[in-house]
Amino acid sequence: MKKRLLSAAIGLPLVAVILCFFQTIIFNIAISLVGAIFVFEIFHSAKALHDRDIVIASMIYALLFPFSSVEGWINFRGILTVCYIFFLFAVLLYRYEKISVERIIFLGAMTLLLSYSIWTLVAIRDAFASYGLYYLLLVFALSWICDMGAYFTGRAFGKHKMAPKISPNKTVEGVVGGLAINFVFAAILTAIFAIWVYSNVKISIFSWIVLVLLGSFLGIIGDLSASAIKRQLGIKDFGNLLPGHGGAIDRFDSLLFVSVAVYFVGSVLPVFV
Repeated sequence: MKKRLLSAAIGLPLVAVILCFFQTIIFNIAISLVGAIFVFEIFHSAKALHDRDIVIASMIYALLFPFSSVEGWINFRGILTVCYIFFLFAVLLYRYEKISVERIIFLGAMTLLLSYSIWTLVAIRDAFASYGLYYLLLVFALSWICDMGAYFTGRAFGKHKMAPKISPNKTVEGVVGGLAINFVFAAILTAIFAIWVYSNVKISIFSWIVLVLLGSFLGIIGDLSASAIKRQLGIKDFGNLLPGHGGAIDRFDSLLFVSVAVYFVGSVLPVFV
């Protein structure tokens, strides 16, 4: 618990600083570095750092992707992705007898997923204009508040294991408690922005419910998916960057699916109308 509190004490001010510059290129740089750390942790966890050609290409892809939609720049997201995929096939042909297609597919797919998911934070900022900060904070809230709520609720009332083979500590009671706390916190966050930040704008209750419910659910799926990958790889954590949490992916695994959901669902069903 002390390690978790220490990580929170370090992480929350860092997030606050990043959010202060979220309308600037500094935010893109921060997301770029986080994406590169994600990719490095995956290669390290899969014991694939010796595949230097794929490592270098994947790191470059992760570093460049958050800049593929900067205003005034050419959108090279598609070209970058196609070039990266072509490169992976080139590696397969060049090292056909030394590397398996399953390994290349796993490493490539994880690089694409992690880079795209973290990029959606930049996309949220750019797509929602003046509402970008709200949606950005909502992503963090839906990811972390549900996780914290589920943790404490599960410790207090948890009896029924939800996925014992994947994540033994997760309980049905913890998930229900996490969802309930998430709705309360999301309601407070939305009310603050609607009343004091955006000057009494109208809220679409239906859109809000869909967004919070889907975001909370996908946060749990993201956490379980990361746990499943760790079980398959035979590791406890993706790294040791953050005390008490493991690696960066261990801390942001819930966020990876939530950010994508908020980006797409929020575009179709805006909360503020």
